[in-house]
Amino acid sequence: MRFAEVDLWIAPLEGALTASQAAACRRVLAPEEIASADRFRTEARRAQALAGRALLRCAAARILGEAPERARLRVSPRGRP
Repeated sequence: MRFAEVDLWIAPLEGALTASQAAACRRVLAPEEIASADRFRTEARRAQALAGRALLRCAAARILGEAPERARLRVSPRGRP
């Protein structure tokens, strides 16, 4: 039997981001990802979208051995990775 390695990333996504945290998230996201997050009506939901997508990019980049801003993510027609 072969065993695979599993990485589990957990991050609380409730609440607002500080200005520096939001800026750090925006630095690694593609313009369309930022635009998508900015469309949410509440600041809390925008923060969740920014942090969630940035976390996804960081996790993918780690696996791919790339910088988060260089990791390519495919998305469905509904914008889901």
